[in-house]
Amino acid sequence: MNVLLLLISIFYFFCLSLFFYIENKNKKKPDFFSPGNIFIYFQVLSAIPLFFLSINNSSIENLIFKQLSNEFKSYNYIIFAYIMTVIASIISYSGIVFGYSLKNKNLFLILNTIIGIRIFRIKKTSDIKNIFTIGLVFIGFGICVYIYFLTRIGGLTDLWLNLNERADRTAGLGYFHFFYTFAITMGSLICLYVTFLKKKHFMSMLIFLLNIFVLLSLGQRGPLLYFIISVMILRYYGIKRLKKLFTLKRVLLIIFMVIISLVSVQFRQINAVEKYSDNPRLLMTDAFKSFESHLLLRFSRVERDIVILKYFEEHDFWLGSSYLSLVTAPIPRNIFPEKPPIDTGRYLLGMAQGRTINPPMSVKQLPPSSWPEGNWAGYMNFGIFGFILFFFISGIIPAWSYNLMKFNSFSIGSILFYTQFCRVINLSPSGIVEIIMNLILFFILFFISKICFFLLKSKQKT
Repeated sequence: MNVLLLLISIFYFFCLSLFFYIENKNKKKPDFFSPGNIFIYFQVLSAIPLFFLSINNSSIENLIFKQLSNEFKSYNYIIFAYIMTVIASIISYSGIVFGYSLKNKNLFLILNTIIGIRIFRIKKTSDIKNIFTIGLVFIGFGICVYIYFLTRIGGLTDLWLNLNERADRTAGLGYFHFFYTFAITMGSLICLYVTFLKKKHFMSMLIFLLNIFVLLSLGQRGPLLYFIISVMILRYYGIKRLKKLFTLKRVLLIIFMVIISLVSVQFRQINAVEKYSDNPRLLMTDAFKSFESHLLLRFSRVERDIVILKYFEEHDFWLGSSYLSLVTAPIPRNIFPEKPPIDTGRYLLGMAQGRTINPPMSVKQLPPSSWPEGNWAGYMNFGIFGFILFFFISGIIPAWSYNLMKFNSFSIGSILFYTQFCRVINLSPSGIVEIIMNLILFFILFFISKICFFLLKSKQKT
């Protein structure tokens, strides 16, 4: 047990408890999915591993230091990383509180006009049917892109047999992946809104399972988690407010998610299918053995923070050079093979391996996988000023999108928009690309919806 780490962990929980009190003290009814509460839920998930490590020094050696080159193996930097985690949380929540005060109606009206958030207004019964049809159109379009994506990576069966090669196979296809994920997710949420309204539980389950299959088919767990949260937000603000956050059904869903996460990660090993097809019991054994390394510590980033803090004690800050990849991002990799990665977490993993990193660098000079740096990109580029600025801004954006949803009286379009911006925003290069892509795709979504509404209403009149 490390007493200092334990005290910092306890103080972290105290801060989160204080945030929860501030977030909910003046509300007559609970608002379980406000950006502040969503932020607290995820921070609790990150605080649990920190507490676990503080009382289990052997896990620090086996799970944290094992991933790092010798120069980063220092308990002093773990303490420093713990402290910075707490500071980052305080800054982010301060940004959320500040964001709640931003209620410029003119800006909301401009965004409504540009993107078309109010397009999904229900004035009569036929509008509900039209909305469902539009949702199906987007699901169908997303599935077409998904099938094309699978053909480019060699097919789904071959990918499952070689899931450890996923990063290499999907390289250069990120925009296709982002597009089909967005289209199928948004289409599913639109359809679920209608099936929830009409209480068509069987249809809701079919749509839900379709999305789960697509999102899990590439062995990724994060998109599935965010889809489930989006469904809960849609139902909460669009259909019926919950009286209790945790019920038996939701607890069972959480357990299901945990099991899926533990099982899916086992197939990232070489020859995993052959290994587990011969002995299915071994799959469950290995899955639960990996609870500590693959799930509990997934919500912690202490090993990454150690690397960043130690590395930039001895090297200059990048002064924005990692963001030069945004300039070359639209260029296909087959045209510019040497272009630097949008996923600048590759730089961070290279640092952890003991390499000297000077962005922008070609992907060929970097590891094939990454450690997402998140808003620590601000520190890596601009030092403590960037650290404070990035974490503060990252809290403002979800609070502002929450105000936009309230301004639009929780219309389905504003709820869909909020589902994509309800979490603390990532301002790394990959995060900025995601924000831009989300805004562009929302514009396309609402623009195509306008056309579909016009065509459907014209057909109904005739």
